[in-house]
Amino acid sequence: MQVKLSDDSRTRREGFTLIELVLAVGLIGGSFLALLFLRASAVDKAHRFNTQRTVQRVAQEKLDEVVFGIEELQSGEIEGKTGWAWEVYISTLATVESLYPLLECTLTLHYPGEDPDTQEEHQVATRFFADETHPLREFADLEGEG
Repeated sequence: MQVKLSDDSRTRREGFTLIELVLAVGLIGGSFLALLFLRASAVDKAHRFNTQRTVQRVAQEKLDEVVFGIEELQSGEIEGKTGWAWEVYISTLATVESLYPLLECTLTLHYPGEDPDTQEEHQVATRFFADETHPLREFADLEGEG
């Protein structure tokens, strides 16, 4: 005796069930959300990196201006940057063993933080020998010079 399957039972076996479709949509949706989270995280990291790179570049440029005598002030604001200020401290490292005093110029850059109510700061420094005509020599604490 042979059992004949009806046409209705064949079509039912060939398709996907509702549970299988819901699971597939859920997995695809979860994967999509994970990718969105990773993308948002990467954008945040890129923004922080670009901000730090800009801060480093601006601080180094202003320090170079001060050391080379282009900028004559010891503090001020950065042109074109609202809320960005800088100040310089000059100290003497050595005066006895060298012909010219060895000076250290430290620039502190104050800039707005991620939170609008906070100020962050970044420091850069350099050392150089200052001859008698160097404009920063008058700001250094030169002991023993007369």
